[in-house]
Amino acid sequence: MRRFIMSALICLATAGAAMAGGRDSHRSSDRSHDSYRNRDRGHDRDRDRDHDRDRDRDRDRDRDRDRDRDRDRDRDRDRDHDRDRGYDRDSFKDYRQTHGTKFEHGYYYKGKEHSHWSSRCYSERYGCQTYYCPSACCWYYFCTPDCCYYPVSYCPYGKFGF
Repeated sequence: MRRFIMSALICLATAGAAMAGGRDSHRSSDRSHDSYRNRDRGHDRDRDRDHDRDRDRDRDRDRDRDRDRDRDRDRDRDRDHDRDRGYDRDSFKDYRQTHGTKFEHGYYYKGKEHSHWSSRCYSERYGCQTYYCPSACCWYYFCTPDCCYYPVSYCPYGKFGF
C-alpha cells in the first residue's frame, strides 16, 4: 500500500510539472498556430482581392458586350426603319448644301416643303415638333413667323412653339 501511495504521489508530481510546463509550451504552440492562421488570413485576403478583380473584369466585359450589342441593335433597327420607309441616308447627305441656307448657327431651310427628315417627334424641352436632319446631323423646329426650319440651337423669338 505504501508503494501504491508513493507511486500515486510521483504521478501527481509529474503531472503537475508537466501541466506547468505544458502551459508554456501550449502558449508557444498557440503563437505558432496564430502566426499560421494570420498567414492564412493574408492568403485569404489575396485570394479575395484576386476574386474581386476577376469579378470586376468580368462585369466590365459583360457591360461592354451589352453596350456593343445594344449599339449594333440600334444601328440595325435604324437601318431597317430607313429601308422600310424607302429612305437612304446617302441620298440626303448633301441636302443642306443644295436646299439649305448657311448662317451663323449652321443651316436653315426656307419654306415648309422639306421631306428629308429622318426622324420627327414632339419635344417637351422645346414645346414643339422637332425634326432630325441627317445631312446637318442636328434637330430642327419650324419657325412660323419666318416660315422656315431653324436648328434648335437658334431661337430668334425666344420661344420655339407658335
